[in-house]
Amino acid sequence: GTHYVELAAYYMIIDDTIVRRTNTAGEDYYVNGGKTLHRGLEVTLVSHWTDEWSTGIAYSHSKHNYDDDENYGDNEQANAPNDLANVRIHYRPGWAPGLTSMLEWQYVDSWWMDDANKYEYDGYDLWNLKFSYNLSESVDLYAKIDNLTDEVYAERATYSWGKEKYTPGGPRQFYLGVETRW
Repeated sequence: GTHYVELAAYYMIIDDTIVRRTNTAGEDYYVNGGKTLHRGLEVTLVSHWTDEWSTGIAYSHSKHNYDDDENYGDNEQANAPNDLANVRIHYRPGWAPGLTSMLEWQYVDSWWMDDANKYEYDGYDLWNLKFSYNLSESVDLYAKIDNLTDEVYAERATYSWGKEKYTPGGPRQFYLGVETRW
């Protein structure tokens, strides 16, 4: 088989970070968050094991901290999971040319809901499934199920003004569609 690896690393110091805050009415607004430090490593591995089987793995580990902030010291920034992962398994059966199936796992690590690092959201795992059929060089039909296990989760979870605030993630969703290329 063939394999492809990509690595990326970053290190950033931002002097005047803009951060989101929430007022007592639950409305978002933005303020200067001072100096922040951002560093991380990203890895992508794509492997074609056979003509029928392939995998794709993407992983990111990062840290986003205040840098000696007068209110939050060196705390981690809110709403910034340290780890993200995505794993895909593709199957293209030789007995059905043009057919592709893909099972995907998405992982989002826990994150702090507040800049004081007192309230934490657990993160989540999602499973997705997609089947596609290549009708021609430019047209594919597909059927897709997102959130296969109907996981209850929050895409965003914050804590401010003594209240937890959650933005719910999507429930199990079914799609049928046509993709075109030109």
